[in-house]
Amino acid sequence: MRHDVNGRLANIVAAAELMRLRPESAAERMKLLLEQPHKAAETLLQFSNDFEKAFGIDRK
Repeated sequence: MRHDVNGRLANIVAAAELMRLRPESAAERMKLLLEQPHKAAETLLQFSNDFEKAFGIDRK
């Protein structure tokens, strides 16, 4: 899980840097950049759900 989230954060940094260096590619990079927070949140949610299931945690 840690590697997946770190990979998403690296994608955000790389996309922002490429947008700075190549403004003409900003529209293409923006799409990638905007997908990453959602994907990282999905990864964290899945980890949380798996953790709770493994340890029998019920949040109701």
